[in-house]
Amino acid sequence: LKSQPLLSVAPSSAMSDEESDYDYDDAGYDGMDDLDDQDESLPEGLIKEVLKEAPDTEWRKPKNGDEVIVHYDGTLQSDGTKFDSSRDRGETFKFTLGMGKVIPGWEKGLATMKRGEISRLTIPPNLAYGEDGAPPKIPGGATIVFEVELLDFISKNDLFRDGGLFKEVVKKGKGYETPSQGDEVVLDVVGSLEDGTEVDRRELIFNVGDEVPGFLPTKGLTKVVKGMKQQETAKCTIRSDYAYGDAGGLEGKVPGGATVVYEFTLKVTRTMEDCSFTEDKSLMKKKMKDGQGFKTPEEFCKATIRVSVAKASGENIVSDRELSFVVGLGKHNDLIEAAALKLKKGEVGELRCSDPSMYASEELGVSDCGEVVYTIECVDFDRAPDKWDLSDTDKVEIAQKKKDMGGEFFKKGRLLLALHKYKGVKSAVEHTDSMKDRELKTRALDLKRAAELNLGMVNLKLKRWSEALRHCNVILTKEPGNIKSLYRRATAQYYLGDFDKCMLDAMRVVEAEPNNAEARKVYTQAKQAQKAHDKKAKGFFGNMCKAFGQEEKGEQATEQPTEETAEETAKEEDPPAATDGDKEAGA
Repeated sequence: LKSQPLLSVAPSSAMSDEESDYDYDDAGYDGMDDLDDQDESLPEGLIKEVLKEAPDTEWRKPKNGDEVIVHYDGTLQSDGTKFDSSRDRGETFKFTLGMGKVIPGWEKGLATMKRGEISRLTIPPNLAYGEDGAPPKIPGGATIVFEVELLDFISKNDLFRDGGLFKEVVKKGKGYETPSQGDEVVLDVVGSLEDGTEVDRRELIFNVGDEVPGFLPTKGLTKVVKGMKQQETAKCTIRSDYAYGDAGGLEGKVPGGATVVYEFTLKVTRTMEDCSFTEDKSLMKKKMKDGQGFKTPEEFCKATIRVSVAKASGENIVSDRELSFVVGLGKHNDLIEAAALKLKKGEVGELRCSDPSMYASEELGVSDCGEVVYTIECVDFDRAPDKWDLSDTDKVEIAQKKKDMGGEFFKKGRLLLALHKYKGVKSAVEHTDSMKDRELKTRALDLKRAAELNLGMVNLKLKRWSEALRHCNVILTKEPGNIKSLYRRATAQYYLGDFDKCMLDAMRVVEAEPNNAEARKVYTQAKQAQKAHDKKAKGFFGNMCKAFGQEEKGEQATEQPTEETAEETAKEEDPPAATDGDKEAGA
């Protein structure tokens, strides 16, 4: 009992739910969604006597979901026998209010107390340990008395747990989804001072995590919004250091050091999804309208997409053009091909890309327009067979088709589509261990190996050095002498500034193929780059030591070294050339 307070024994340990006369659902323990709806009135039979009032500065009371910290002494009403005491143990007791972790009498009694208050709770058996009691210290049917001091509580509404920003749900939202980092949200905002003077009223549109100029700091605003559901209204009391600081704000409406009260209503959340083949957020889809179900078009299936294109100024270039095509054959630009795979039926998305060249479309007549906005809607698509319904033969044939198409796209310079196809090869024959046909399994493994080799090559072409390095390592783990992967890894290491490793790999290629001019060139360039880098590093440390020496003499160093990264040093040299094997796809 000393290691775990008696009162914290779960109700089912002292008596089962069937034996208890107390209805936990009526007490508000049926789910966290209802934690703010607690009733502060005391149940019949529970008696509270305040022994020491809380300080005048304390007015808040703990709510369900808050972490409560107390000291207590527990005695039997019948003879005053003490059965438990946190004070005697010299340890405070912590628990989360409203979760049914302690007896119901405690749950209801603590919810009426303020920080610093000491009260005596007389708790009848139906709100304590029932007719069975908690032997050997508490007999069945016992009324028990607790003297409880509420030392502190950490509000679940205290978002940073420092009293700086309190959030209270005024109106519950709908559904269960909440905004994530990067999502666009539309808020109705009303701000006031503590005396009720209104200082702000607006509709606010921003991406979660972004700074809103002239408004509340990003940290607090992001924390508030991330926890909101659709149509939810939240009242936030915000201390000055989370609001407008000592300088004040809103053109003088908020004085320096003022606490502000904001009411936020989340009207719309437009989720952002990465649609890029490279999975680096270079092509993002903002969901303007949700679609049906969860399925999206698969490669080699027909889809009908409705497309509109507008300039950043709002001028329309293309309006509601319907495109019916087989996804994945490269009929349209990479932007449409990639986005089509991420649209549910009926979904409308707005696309933005970090590479303006992806906006160009010969069929749509979009070219040399600078940055534009694509709005696309998935009208319909043919359903593909579920992957688990495919035979091993089907999977291998799909992998072969994707490998062949990857090679064609590579030759045409459509590197992103080639990358996607080679990834698709690996995905199609991902589970080779379960293949029973030995010949089919060997073919699948060969396709996976070829895809891995080609992924190293395509990533080099795309200047994705770390990804190229990763795919080369996969091959070289199994085939340490693979010449193509050694050369490609050397090239990636060159651009990553790892010149020593680059030279080792290049030398291994030269040892295996003495006439390999490209590998010799990479070796020479890496050696020169390493020498230049070492020279700069030596100069930097020399100047630093010189500066220290001058400081010891009371002098001021006059020269400040310029530090450059190893990658920048590498860029000063002519880049390694492609090998003959890299001039066309096909491992």
